[in-house]
Amino acid sequence: MVQENIDLNYKWFTINKFIVYQLTAIQMVRTPQMKKRLLEAYKTMKSDIDEELENLFHLKEIIDTINCEKPPMVLEWLLQDFGNLRVGINITSIPFIISDTPVILFSKGTRNIVFYPITPDRCILLYPYEKVDNNKIMTETLNDFGKGTFKLANLYDITQETYKREKKIRAELNPYIEKFDNENDILIFNTMIYNANEYVVSNVNIKDNNLYIDVNIE
Repeated sequence: MVQENIDLNYKWFTINKFIVYQLTAIQMVRTPQMKKRLLEAYKTMKSDIDEELENLFHLKEIIDTINCEKPPMVLEWLLQDFGNLRVGINITSIPFIISDTPVILFSKGTRNIVFYPITPDRCILLYPYEKVDNNKIMTETLNDFGKGTFKLANLYDITQETYKREKKIRAELNPYIEKFDNENDILIFNTMIYNANEYVVSNVNIKDNNLYIDVNIE
């Protein structure tokens, strides 16, 4: 279990974001479930693939994702639709579960979320990037100036104040760190057990802890 007073300001978060997306895409592409989805997507766009060539098609997508020589479908999808990369920190007593389907897609309200557990208490989360309405912020800044909420030395201060507000709102909408202290949130994430193909990995006995209902684990 992670301690409550954990330092959330990770210096290592300066890691190349593209590499994180690439790793996530690789972990998604290599699974039997994604192979099936890729084949279905390909068949809707083009013609059917001979059964003996399906494995070669799947291998090619994996190689393209690793080398990035050609636009791989899954990696492009992640980069375009999930611009907000977060590190999820689990401080509950229930650990994240990892399976042979290491990355799964969740729906949270109207948004989809990519969930990739790395350790029992750390995960990668990919959210759609929340844009900021610059014109609205500029209007609010001018209105506040008109009300005398703040004073300006020159007109350049309006631009600076608008940028400061925009940056603050953007950081609130698209944080780098997300802390989980509600066990119900972790239980929802751990439904990835249902997506496992053959095995799951956990440092707790899932049966004995009575965390899941109607899950058959051999």
